[in-house]
Amino acid sequence: MTNHTESRSRELYERLFSWAGITITAAIIIVLNVIFYFAYFRIDISRGRIYSVSRASKKLVASLPDPVLVKIYASKELPPQILAHKKYLADLVKEYKNQAGGKLKVNFIEIGENQEKKQEAMRNGIAPVRFDIIARDKYEQREGFLGIAMQFRDKIETIPYIHDISNLEYDLTSRIKSMTTPGKPELLFLNAYNSISADDFEPSLLEALNHRFQIKNIDFNTLLTLSTAPSQGLRPLLFLGPQEKISKKDLFALDQRLMTGNPVCLALDAKKTNLNTFFASNNDTGMVEFLDSIGIKVRTAIVMDRQSQPMQISARQGIFVVTNIVQYPPFVLSDDLNRDNPVTKDIASLVLPFSAPIEFSTAAESGLSFTVLAKSSKYSWAKDPSAPYVSINPFQQPEFSEKDLKGPFNLAILAAGKFKSAFAEPPKESPGNSRLVLVSTSKFIQKTQRMPSQNYAFFLNLIDWLSKDHDLISIRSKSAAFRPLKEISSPAKMLVKYLNVLFPSFAMFVIGLWRWQAVKKRNKKLRKQYQQY
Repeated sequence: MTNHTESRSRELYERLFSWAGITITAAIIIVLNVIFYFAYFRIDISRGRIYSVSRASKKLVASLPDPVLVKIYASKELPPQILAHKKYLADLVKEYKNQAGGKLKVNFIEIGENQEKKQEAMRNGIAPVRFDIIARDKYEQREGFLGIAMQFRDKIETIPYIHDISNLEYDLTSRIKSMTTPGKPELLFLNAYNSISADDFEPSLLEALNHRFQIKNIDFNTLLTLSTAPSQGLRPLLFLGPQEKISKKDLFALDQRLMTGNPVCLALDAKKTNLNTFFASNNDTGMVEFLDSIGIKVRTAIVMDRQSQPMQISARQGIFVVTNIVQYPPFVLSDDLNRDNPVTKDIASLVLPFSAPIEFSTAAESGLSFTVLAKSSKYSWAKDPSAPYVSINPFQQPEFSEKDLKGPFNLAILAAGKFKSAFAEPPKESPGNSRLVLVSTSKFIQKTQRMPSQNYAFFLNLIDWLSKDHDLISIRSKSAAFRPLKEISSPAKMLVKYLNVLFPSFAMFVIGLWRWQAVKKRNKKLRKQYQQY
């Protein structure tokens, strides 16, 4: 009787304890939800903290001279994929507001059937967009809004439609900085010898440049005038992909630009490429000799790499046009990037088509310090530099020959310090803080090559580095980017392949065998215990 009573008491105690535990746990959850509803808090464990506001953005909004008004216009009904963007935007702007010390005012305007709100959104530059929605068991198209208008004093910046959140923090911060900074710095494009101008860029890249800079196209005569005139502030110069022989007079103008201490970005093609005939020939611009005089050597060769970007090729076979996807060694996929430099620190990979090897002098008397930004893989090689023509046919896989150069190679570098003039006797030196960027291909930003967004982020980072604006570099590169797998040998690939196929089955067999033995032992033990009674 006593044992029965104790059992009942223990059962009642366990029930009470269990219900008390459940009640306390529920109360804690409710209280925490109430607290975090009013006190904003989040944890970002993503690589590079890409879903949190960076230090540069916090620093900018914390030092605003006057209030910035942010108006978010969003439709009441949005499709699920756009609704996620709306939620992310609300969280991001809330972080900005928390860091601004009252200088950032946020108005969230929900647009339904109210025509006045629609008209207000359109007056502020927010464009309506047609969304695809499945409602009431049918496919519908509805007009909706999701955009931002920001006002600082008499300046207004807008993002008409948020269709991509991968670079939203940069879009917000760069626009706030553009509004709150008096004037725009100039960005000079040297247009001569069939070089690339800003008009040859993708619209998104050109828009990003226009937000930050006042773009100005100049020729060599204007360049010489600017280089001999009194200093008018830091103005980066870009000379991208010349395709003709440059005269000594114009090389002198470029030399004098370096002597003023103004930053220069060069993207040079060692070979001219023709994707109709699939041949590449030497591109004699005179820039190779010019760079050689300051301690930089660009080899007249095309880098091939087994770690490369696949390419879609359409070719006519009889009466048909056949499209194939082929691995294309001249489209080098570089993930060997400098993780200590802000330009490439957070960029996962770059595609550098038809690039050439870069070498430089490490002698102390050169007065320059060099930083390698991007390299090809250990599986790369460069075709014979003495060959006037090189086949770049994607259907003929190139092979390494005795006259080829073995990689890895430097494909993009930075040079900083004192540059020595190639034309003055005795050699004239530039100021000690001069900067030069050299990329051994101009194809990495041409819209005809359909390059990935990481290439454009790299290019914009280069310009910010030349402008000595390191804050925006750290923001722009934050994105969930494509990270290529390391290239491995064919036997290793075969091993991984068979491990993927056979290991799961083998592991399940071992686990099943272990489980069967465990159950067998347990049953044997239970039988012995039962027989004792």
